[in-house]
Amino acid sequence: MLVNIHMTLSKKYLGNSKMQNKYFGDISDFYKYYFLRNICLDYKLGINWCLIPNDDSNDGKHIITKKKRLKNIDEKLYKILEKSILNNNRNTKYIENGYFNNDTIFYNSVYEKYFLDGVYEEKAFNNLINQDIIFFDPDNGIEVPSTKAIDKLKYVQYRTILKYWNNKKSMIIFQFRDFVSNSIKDKRNKLIECLKCSKNNIKIIKIENVYYFCLINNKHKKLFKSISDFINYNKELKYEIIV
Repeated sequence: MLVNIHMTLSKKYLGNSKMQNKYFGDISDFYKYYFLRNICLDYKLGINWCLIPNDDSNDGKHIITKKKRLKNIDEKLYKILEKSILNNNRNTKYIENGYFNNDTIFYNSVYEKYFLDGVYEEKAFNNLINQDIIFFDPDNGIEVPSTKAIDKLKYVQYRTILKYWNNKKSMIIFQFRDFVSNSIKDKRNKLIECLKCSKNNIKIIKIENVYYFCLINNKHKKLFKSISDFINYNKELKYEIIV
């Protein structure tokens, strides 16, 4: 059974995904935050870090300083990520101040595997209830049938997605590439079944080995155009809509 550890939340820190701080400052973070900030300008964004404790594996090697040309795209974002690398202090706190709109909410409690199932998700939901767009940042992505209990905290569950959807929230969900044939298409089809939505409500964006499932509520139709405009404007970065 799972639960969450409640850490003290400062004024604007709310959310619910499961990533590890030790990967903050990777190149993929630049693509992630640049995309999120620019497509959500018309809406209140809630970022659900899904933080879990750092494990014993090697730190991320694909650090932002290995792709200095990105500084020309967004110098402010590049310097935020670079600072965490140069200070040897990789932590989401660097991005929580001064990059996103002032009405962005962050949830940064740590999700511990020994806590009661559902407690973390409920607390995150209550904190993010007033936001329009919710971003989930799990280690792996959306849950899969083969997920073991011990790894459950690395995924966003369909029941969690459904709860936000039923409360008229749009969502953007980080999905790391797996190597199972048709897995992205299968997830899309399962989301359509779970949410009882149209395939037109789901846009999937790919950048390098990462996908973003964009689940767009009919209340937030401007988001479709924001995504399309963003991709057209940033062709050199090679974001693409794949479904």
